[in-house]
Amino acid sequence: MIGLVCFAMVLPQTRRRSSSAATSSAVRAAPRPRLNSAASRDKDAARERFGVTTGQAGIVRTRTGRRFFGDAQLEASLLERVRASIGAAGLWDELSTSWVCLDCELMPWSVKAQALLREQYAAVGSSARVALADQSSVDAAIEWWERLASSGGEGMVVKPREFITRDRRGPLQPAAKCRGPEYLRMIYGPEYKAPENLDRLRSRGLTHKRSLALREFALGTESLERFVRCEPLRRVHECVFGVLALESEPADPRL
Repeated sequence: MIGLVCFAMVLPQTRRRSSSAATSSAVRAAPRPRLNSAASRDKDAARERFGVTTGQAGIVRTRTGRRFFGDAQLEASLLERVRASIGAAGLWDELSTSWVCLDCELMPWSVKAQALLREQYAAVGSSARVALADQSSVDAAIEWWERLASSGGEGMVVKPREFITRDRRGPLQPAAKCRGPEYLRMIYGPEYKAPENLDRLRSRGLTHKRSLALREFALGTESLERFVRCEPLRRVHECVFGVLALESEPADPRL
C-alpha cells in the first residue's frame, strides 16, 4: 500500500481552513521522494479545467515534470485514493473546487523495497508531529529531536504552520532541516564534531543559501498563482525558468 504526505494544496481560490494558534511545527525527517499530483473531482472536471480528452481525472509527476509512475494502473489507484480522501474530508464542497494540485512526498519512498521499509523506516509512518506554540512545546521538540538523534535518526523538519508566513523583514524560509549527528557525519566527515572542525563550520555564512531558498520559494508560489488564475502557460514557465536559473548559482550543497 502506498500513500502521500501532503505539504501544500493549490486551489482555484485562495481559501484556507482556520488553524490553531500554533505558528510552527516539527516533523521527523525521512528519505521520501517529492512529487506533484493534480487531481480532479471527476473526468468532466478534468476536461473542463485542463482540456484532458483521454478520460483521465488526474496525474502524478516528478518535481521536474516527468511522469512519476511507469505503471498506469498504480497511478490510477493512488489518484482514486486521493480523490476519495478529499471527498471524505468534505473538501470539494467546503472549498468550492473541482480540482486540486498537491505537493507531496510518497510513502513508502520505494514501493519495491518493502522489506527494507518494514525493518528500517517503519517508525516514519507513526512519527510524531510537534506544534511549536510556546516555550514548553519548543523544549519538548528539542527533547524529541535529541531522542531521535541519539537513536540514529536523520533529524526533523521545522516549518511554519501557514504555507506562507512573514515577519517584519518579509517572508520566512518555508522550512529548515535539523539533522542528527549521525547524518551529519556522512556529510562533513566522521570527525566533524572536533572543536576545530565545529569552529570552521560555524564560521560559514548561510545568508546566500537562505536568500536562494526564499527566492526559489517566491518564484514557485508565483508560478502556482499564475496557473490558478489560468494565465497563459508561458507566464507560468517564466517563473519555472527563473527557478532553474537560480539553481545554477554556486552554493555549497552541504549547508
